[in-house]
Amino acid sequence: MFSFGIGLLSLAGIIVFPILYIVGRLVRAGGAWLEGEDGPKDRAKAKIILFAVIGFLIGCFAQPKWDQISDCHDATGNWGKCALSIKGNN
Repeated sequence: MFSFGIGLLSLAGIIVFPILYIVGRLVRAGGAWLEGEDGPKDRAKAKIILFAVIGFLIGCFAQPKWDQISDCHDATGNWGKCALSIKGNN
């Protein structure tokens, strides 16, 4: 059913998801500044923590598939073939 693993993608999720939120927030703030309106008033620290947790969980669910693709690449040397050959079930 669902596989769960901690690894490189978990760490990447912790870093990437909050950065995406911050970039989006900066874009919204820039748009508000251009329009002469007030900027975003959301709770940034709480959302950064929430996005880090969400990124960690998504990374943990993606990690086992990444491990399968990586093992296949080590054996065959072809990323594309390995990514297409991984089935939904282990």
